[in-house]
Amino acid sequence: MSRWILYTKPECELCEVMQADLLAVLGERSREVEVIDISGRAELEGRFGRKVPVLTVDDEILCVYRINEARVRSRLNRQ
Repeated sequence: MSRWILYTKPECELCEVMQADLLAVLGERSREVEVIDISGRAELEGRFGRKVPVLTVDDEILCVYRINEARVRSRLNRQ
């Protein structure tokens, strides 16, 4: 099974939108997405900076800022 991670920050409107959009696209499978707050984590802040939200699958960046539904569905179909 692939590892889906959504990197976020607190009080991030885009992060909230991406989470809602993920729920709409993934449905029940959205529970498999691990949500990680990058705040105070030097390694993650260095990796993503202000580019949040970021959705990764198996450490590959799939979406930044907004959901790309076609990419998400394509990735789902490969599993």
